[in-house]
Amino acid sequence: MKVSTLGIIYKTFNYSDKSAISIAYTKKFGKIKLFMNKIYSKKGGIFKFIPGEIVFKKKNETDLHKFYQFNQHTSYFHFIDIPDIYLRLHLIFEIYDILNEVEIPYPYFWNLLLNLNKTNFSKGTIYIILNLIENAGIMFDVNICNKCGKTLNSAYITKTGVCCLNCSKNSYILLSEQELALIKNAFYPEIFKKTEISTEEEKNILNFLVSYINQTENVKIIERFIIKTGVAITTPCLF
Repeated sequence: MKVSTLGIIYKTFNYSDKSAISIAYTKKFGKIKLFMNKIYSKKGGIFKFIPGEIVFKKKNETDLHKFYQFNQHTSYFHFIDIPDIYLRLHLIFEIYDILNEVEIPYPYFWNLLLNLNKTNFSKGTIYIILNLIENAGIMFDVNICNKCGKTLNSAYITKTGVCCLNCSKNSYILLSEQELALIKNAFYPEIFKKTEISTEEEKNILNFLVSYINQTENVKIIERFIIKTGVAITTPCLF
C-alpha cells in the first residue's frame, strides 16, 4: 500500500553501492525503516533532520518498507544551517531511537520538533527530552528521593534511581537545586517559557538526563558530551 506521511529521516546504513536502509520518524506511523533502492544514483540529495513528506510502500509482512520519494520542506533548513540546533537534533534523535519501538505513533513529538528555532533551542531540547522520557514511561519523580522518600533539593543518579544527597553515595552526576528547579518548571509550560537557562545549566541538565537514560535503559548514548565539548559538526548530504 502506497502511503504518504510527514517525517524526518535521521539515520542511514549503506546496503550496497547505490542503496541504503534508513530510519525515519513519521508523524503518522512513528519510527519506520525504509529500503531506499538506487538512492545514491539520483541527482541532488536528502539531508538528515529536515522535515518533509515521505512517500513509501507500506508492507504488512515486514517492518522494512520501500521508499519512493521525500519532499523536504526548505523552510526548515535552519535545522541544519544553525549548528546549535543541528547538534541538539543528533542528541534528541539518538534518545528517540533508544526509547521508541518501530511503528508506534507519537504525533506530539512532531509538534515539539517543529517548534525548535534559534531563540528556544536550549529550553526546547530539554523540554523535548523530558517528554521523550515521560512518553517512554520512565520519568523519575522530580520531588521525592527514589530511595528514602524525602524531598529532593538537589538530585543524584545512582543504581537505584534519582536520589538525594544522603542516599547518593558520592555519585558524581548531579543537579544543583537551581537546575532541578528548572526541570520542575518544564512541567508548567507557561512558566518554562519565561525561564532563563544558561549554557552551563543546559549542559548539566542534558548530561544528567542522558546519564539517567543510560542507567535506566542500560545503554551508552554517544552524544552525551556534545554540548560540553561544543564540537562543530558539518552538515553533509545524506545521499
